[in-house]
Amino acid sequence: MIFQNHPGVLMKLFLSTLALAFAGLTASAAELPAREPLSSYELKNPAEDTLQKVSRYFEIEGREGNTYRLLVPQAQAGLLHLLAPRAELKDLDTAATLRRRLATFQEGASVFAQGYHDFSAVQVWLNAKAEAYPGLVSIVNYGFSAGKRPLRALRINSDDRRAKPALLITAATHGDELITTEVLMSLVDTLLEKNGQDPRFSRMIQDHDLYFIPVVNADGFAERDRYDYGQDPNR
Repeated sequence: MIFQNHPGVLMKLFLSTLALAFAGLTASAAELPAREPLSSYELKNPAEDTLQKVSRYFEIEGREGNTYRLLVPQAQAGLLHLLAPRAELKDLDTAATLRRRLATFQEGASVFAQGYHDFSAVQVWLNAKAEAYPGLVSIVNYGFSAGKRPLRALRINSDDRRAKPALLITAATHGDELITTEVLMSLVDTLLEKNGQDPRFSRMIQDHDLYFIPVVNADGFAERDRYDYGQDPNR
C-alpha cells in the first residue's frame, strides 16, 4: 500500500483506524467475547452447487485435488452438515491443537525451538532496532488491542523533513500465520544491515517512508489463534 500524497497524515489515519478495528481503545478484558472454537472438515469431490453454498458461509482454507479443507465454528456444524452431509470432521478444535503442538517445541519463555518468536520477543526486537539505529528507526505506538496488548509499528525514515511515498508492510493478520512475522523481521534486518552497502537497499530507504507492522492481530498472535475473538480480521 503506497501513499503518494501527504503520506504522514494518511499513515497516522490508517494506523488509528487499524487500532479501532481491533477494538483496542474501549473494550476491557471483562467485556471480550469468548473465542469460538473452530473445527476443521474435509469435503471430497463436492458438486459445484454444494461448494458454492458452503463457501458462502465458511472459509475454505485449502485444497488438494478435489478435496477441500473447511474451517467451521463448532456452533455451526449443523449448518455445514445440512449443506454438505458428506463433510468429514478432521479436528474438533484447531486452535487447541496448534497450541499443543507449539507447546511441545517450546524452549524458554519467548522463543520457540523451531525459530518462531512469540509476542513478547517481537516487542524486544522492535525496541532493539530502534536502539541500534537512532535517527533512522523509530517505533509508532498506535493503540492497544482488545486484550490490552500494545499495537506498534516500526518506521524507517532517513529524512523526516522530506515528503516521500509511504510504504506499509504488515504481517500476522491471522494470528496463526507465524511465518509472516519472521519474514517481515528478516526483511527489516536485511534492509538495515545492507543500507549504505548495497545501492538497492539504500535507495529503498532514501526514497521511501517505510512502515512495518510485525503483528497486526496481537491477541490472536499471542494465543496462536487465527481469528480475533471469532472474527476473521481479513474479511
